[in-house]
Amino acid sequence: MKKGKALETEVAEHKQEEIAFFGKITAAATHEMKNVLAIIKETAGLMEDLVILSPEMPASLREKCQSTLSVIQNQIKRGVDISDHLNWFAHCTDVPTASMDLSTTAAQMIHLAQRFARLKGVVLEVEPSEASITVQVRPVFLLMTLFTCIRCCLNALSPGSRIVLAPEEFDTGSAFSFLLKEKDARPDALFSALSADAAWSDLQQMVAALEGAVQWVPDGPCIRLQLPEPLA
Repeated sequence: MKKGKALETEVAEHKQEEIAFFGKITAAATHEMKNVLAIIKETAGLMEDLVILSPEMPASLREKCQSTLSVIQNQIKRGVDISDHLNWFAHCTDVPTASMDLSTTAAQMIHLAQRFARLKGVVLEVEPSEASITVQVRPVFLLMTLFTCIRCCLNALSPGSRIVLAPEEFDTGSAFSFLLKEKDARPDALFSALSADAAWSDLQQMVAALEGAVQWVPDGPCIRLQLPEPLA
């Protein structure tokens, strides 16, 4: 019977295999989804050509067909965009640790979390860093931590607010800053709402597991997630 570190190592390896399996299947599915969308796009294009080449078609019907095809094309673009972001997310499970660009990670996370923000009436934005900032991280755990922070902010902000995710680099290392833009909000009231939410406790535990730090900055106001380098 295995004991101690040997058992912990085996459990960790199995957990990573499970995560990698989920990612592999999801990535494959996104490729198939893009193939389906490509066929729909091609078919819609052929239908558009047929409309153009049918001068006998009544003007009202032509206008309705063109309007419908325009909606289809826009939704195809939306579907491809969603598939691309989901594919990126799925491939984050390929390896336990990887070098990740923080601006790219922030932009992808903002896209993946858009639906959650939309349901709360909050706008999610990203402010990329001027220079590339890369860190060695556990991709899945980092994304879980970022999402937990977004969830915490969404629970504290009122509809019409904005969250700006900005990667930054300091002498002490790299960080993600979540700038909170709420009209007439006082920093102390925002922090009270944040710290009272269960997600705040979850966030602190996850950041501690990353051996990083979470800090409330009233001057932003913002939440700053400090990432150690290298991140184990």
